[in-house]
Amino acid sequence: MTWRIRGVSDECTTCEVCGREELKRTVLLETEDGDQLWAGTSCAGKKVGASAATIRSAANSYLKRLACYESWFPDHFRSMFGMTIREYVTRDPQKQEAALEGVDRVKRQWLRKNGFDIEWYGR
Repeated sequence: MTWRIRGVSDECTTCEVCGREELKRTVLLETEDGDQLWAGTSCAGKKVGASAATIRSAANSYLKRLACYESWFPDHFRSMFGMTIREYVTRDPQKQEAALEGVDRVKRQWLRKNGFDIEWYGR
């Protein structure tokens, strides 16, 4: 069975492979069949055939890249809609919740387009 890395999170703190708890981060792994599980970096390394250090390094790089793209999103939104996110959300107070959902949808599409798997993305 071949596993591939689908994402990284610091919200899930338990390894579903060995049961270890209170981990700093976990890696979302997926098979060709679509089965998924959260694993610590050591267990993830064993599943994908890489060292735990390689997995940790890749996870750190992924999270740094995600943080960069998240910080660039307001500029992308402004160029796309001609207004800031705050202006967009507050232009009609009665539709604020729908506007926030719209911003979230645009952000998820933009992140997906830039190589981030959004299905596990929980922020």
